[in-house]
Amino acid sequence: MEGKKAKPWVPIEKGSGPEAVPLRPASVGRRRAPLATPEPAARAPRRFRAVSVMSRAVLADDVELPELLAALGQVARVGDVSLFVWAVDAERWRLLTLAEQQAVWKRRA
Repeated sequence: MEGKKAKPWVPIEKGSGPEAVPLRPASVGRRRAPLATPEPAARAPRRFRAVSVMSRAVLADDVELPELLAALGQVARVGDVSLFVWAVDAERWRLLTLAEQQAVWKRRA
């Protein structure tokens, strides 16, 4: 640090620091009651559709799970049908994933 001059030290005057700010007591409010969460609406039973892959014939249309499982009883392999579920939010039929189709297939009659 050659060539640089150190700045002279200047004492802080009394009454100019953070101690000069008057303190006031902190106010502690009452705890608020938690907001009431509405009960979730009862979900309607899922609706399913089964379509033959080879003939594109509808084996089951807009049925609940027990009727779908009964309709799958006449199908030989899981790959012979396309299974759909009604997506309420999108208002359209959604193709089940392979894992979902296999889960349904295991429950068939």
